[in-house]
Amino acid sequence: MSHTDKEYHVSKEAAKWLLALEEDPENGELSTRFDEWLQESPEHEAAWSDALGIYDDIGNTEPAHREYWEESEVAHSEGEGSEKPEKWGRRKLLYFFASAAAACLAFFVWPSISLKLEADYIASTGEKLTLTLDDGSEVALGGRSALKVDFDGNERRVELLQGEAFFEVKPDAERPFSVEAGDLRTVVLGTAFNVRLKEESAAVSVEQGRVSVHQITDTAELDFLEAGEWFELEASGRIEKGKVDSSEIGLWREGRILARDRPLSDVVESLRRYYSGVIILQGEALGQKRVTGVYKIDDPAAALRALASSAGAEVRQVSPWVIVVSSESVD
Repeated sequence: MSHTDKEYHVSKEAAKWLLALEEDPENGELSTRFDEWLQESPEHEAAWSDALGIYDDIGNTEPAHREYWEESEVAHSEGEGSEKPEKWGRRKLLYFFASAAAACLAFFVWPSISLKLEADYIASTGEKLTLTLDDGSEVALGGRSALKVDFDGNERRVELLQGEAFFEVKPDAERPFSVEAGDLRTVVLGTAFNVRLKEESAAVSVEQGRVSVHQITDTAELDFLEAGEWFELEASGRIEKGKVDSSEIGLWREGRILARDRPLSDVVESLRRYYSGVIILQGEALGQKRVTGVYKIDDPAAALRALASSAGAEVRQVSPWVIVVSSESVD
């Protein structure tokens, strides 16, 4: 997982803890698991601190997990007849709580300063950016995606730093074209293919032509792919491959996501790049449910409702910037 992906993953976890602790502040088991998560690494502590800082700017309220909140000093009248302000209702508090999480993620994570400095091209949330590289190759860059280009006299190399991109490579036998994404390198002379960098894996699917795929860390050549084949390398080293209709590859360029027996979490991850806020998927078991369908990326909220319907889940719009997807059994 890249540094930027890790930042996003940890910040998203912090936002989930914010919501969970507020919804069930008396849950001792939940508090214990939160303590363990918080102490796992300095990155967890930093993400939690950032989230709380944004929340404190939104407003003052009784902490959900008192020992990790710094009580704000609120000036108010102590005169006779004054009353202590009542605690906000759960739903109203959750609205501001989730808004704070969204602000934290939007400000600190996308795009991060390090990503801005490293990338040559960045597509913002919901944007589909079309590029023509110096060699004449065409690239379609999906929402919340970033690309770094490094061409020289002997090699054409690009790196997908985040998100998803579709490449139509101009043939040049003297200068191979390679795309790096996570620990996966795809090498071609001239072809059309899609590359996607996910939180825990990288995947390539070929629309036309032929590519070779390699593992960057040990330079091993893993496989050759032809039109209609896909290949995915997980961070653990696990490999998956299969076949798909070539016409379905890179369908996001037409504003649609096609899911064929994909985990719900995988489709939600794609939709996040087209939603200008935060989508929180609660529960690992829910995320592993398999879904099939075609979903429009120009309306992520509607797509999520359709996903939830097929997966036996519910969608809550807890603020204009935060959507929570959870099992129907969750109150």
